[in-house]
Amino acid sequence: GIRPFTPAQGIRQLERLLVTSAVQVAAVDIDWVRLAQRVTLSFLADLIAQEHVHDGGTTAEAASVMRRRLQALAPHERHGAVATLLQEQLSQVLRTPVHTLGLRQPLSELGIDSLMTVELVNRVEAQLGLTLPMAILLENPTIAVLTDRICDLLAPAAPLIAAPNRFVDEVGGVADAYFARAVTDLAAEARLDPALQIAAAGAAPQSTAHQIFLTGATGFVGSFLLSELLQKSAAQIHCLVRATDIADGRRRIAATLKRICPDGEPALERIHIVPGDLAQPQLGLATGEFDRLAEQIDLIIHGGAQIQWLATYAQLQASNVRGTEAILRLAATGRPKPLHYISSLAVFPMMQPGMSPHFGEDSPLDHDGVLFGGYAQSKWVAETLVASAQERGLATMIYRPSLVVGHSQSGIWQGHNIIVNMLRSWIELGMAPDIDADLDLVPVDYVSRSIIQLALGNNNRTNSERANNVYHLNNRQTVSVRELIEWLVAAGYPVRRIPYQAWRAEMMKRGDRQRQVVLDAVGPLLALQVSEEIGWLERLPRFANQRTRQALNGLSCPTVDEATFQRYVGYLRQSGVFPSKL
Repeated sequence: GIRPFTPAQGIRQLERLLVTSAVQVAAVDIDWVRLAQRVTLSFLADLIAQEHVHDGGTTAEAASVMRRRLQALAPHERHGAVATLLQEQLSQVLRTPVHTLGLRQPLSELGIDSLMTVELVNRVEAQLGLTLPMAILLENPTIAVLTDRICDLLAPAAPLIAAPNRFVDEVGGVADAYFARAVTDLAAEARLDPALQIAAAGAAPQSTAHQIFLTGATGFVGSFLLSELLQKSAAQIHCLVRATDIADGRRRIAATLKRICPDGEPALERIHIVPGDLAQPQLGLATGEFDRLAEQIDLIIHGGAQIQWLATYAQLQASNVRGTEAILRLAATGRPKPLHYISSLAVFPMMQPGMSPHFGEDSPLDHDGVLFGGYAQSKWVAETLVASAQERGLATMIYRPSLVVGHSQSGIWQGHNIIVNMLRSWIELGMAPDIDADLDLVPVDYVSRSIIQLALGNNNRTNSERANNVYHLNNRQTVSVRELIEWLVAAGYPVRRIPYQAWRAEMMKRGDRQRQVVLDAVGPLLALQVSEEIGWLERLPRFANQRTRQALNGLSCPTVDEATFQRYVGYLRQSGVFPSKL
């Protein structure tokens, strides 16, 4: 009754198993008819009984019973029981013994990351049948503090959702659920050091850049920027790379370029590796190295950033904010160098009460809005610092891409892109939320070509001519979530479209067995889920890009249509990110 399978079939099964939390697994191709003839019925019955018990352990009914039991306890007994429950659940998430989890250690010190945070929330919600706002865990509490918050929710008179910090009344509980902060609360973080001054303000830069400094070259957008620079300029390119040494950095750059240039790698002799780290003071460089680099380069393209949609501002501050401050110091040290900073449209609020916001390239950053998630907040602070440096005389250009997707012609796409993860989760789970929302998807080839064309073409302009040079790299033709689902079905993936609330409930059930897949499904859609819950999807912001289209002089953004999408699917299948047709 046990049949052999081919290596290719084994690889496909391994791909499925790698996204689960299982510790030991046997993949077996079974002929059930023949097996039933050889195995006693009692053995099969025992297996079925065990599976039935496992499936029924976290139902809503069981959660209700658990909640009532805890509510019936005296307050001090309830506190102890909840603390024990949290330790047990955290032990399962971290795969570590309960006795090693101190009640007064911050969760980050215990080893929890942003993905584990979502899993812990799912487990607690499933166990207790209450809604635990994500921000409680993103604040990096101790088990003791988290126990206090949950006990507040379990108090007999308490609602089953935590009371929010209301930055905007209409946002209600959603603000707390996705760790929202008003930009007015971030203003103190965005004050540029008064000691950073620009020498010879307003002086004209060199007409042609001969030495270009690039950050983020091993990332998705950054790798295409590097490829574009090698094709469109004769400059020497200095790449900041997290590496142990120059040889290690060169290997990383070569591997990255090979991945995005399958038809032939660009010449590497013009690439110079600068081992360093945006998250470290002075880019991880000694003072002498930093000063020598500042004297050598004559243009900076800063595209490096840590992109984690479930992280807090504090977790991203070092790389995204302090790293940008270090880049500004590099630009200002010695002869001022023009800085081309890659920001994001996420610097604008996703939602505004009672209106459908419209943001242009000159819309002010002090918009009094609310930003959801640490990534958007860190990009807002960093861009505000760049704008302050411009006011002091530094020549700057700011580029704000929307959601970046694969190459429009080759289909090459980053395997762990936020949208790729979301689509893959829909395929693996066989279902997707029926959300009435449009996504602004912009191909990476358009983003990289636009930035390099604008950066090289504007290098001979004076600082006064650069004033207000902010560019929106977005797509005028959006793609709906429902279209994405339909295109997946057309590609051979039987993805069902179900109501959002039903989809979310199903996610909670599957958290233990398909951990990574569920996290991929939940993480990228947090912003859309927030909007769905309060009916604001029809009022998501719109972005104008008239200046950008005029400056690019005929270089237009490709439409992401079904044909383009199928090229993406083909590449993701070929690279093993997507499974073959189910």
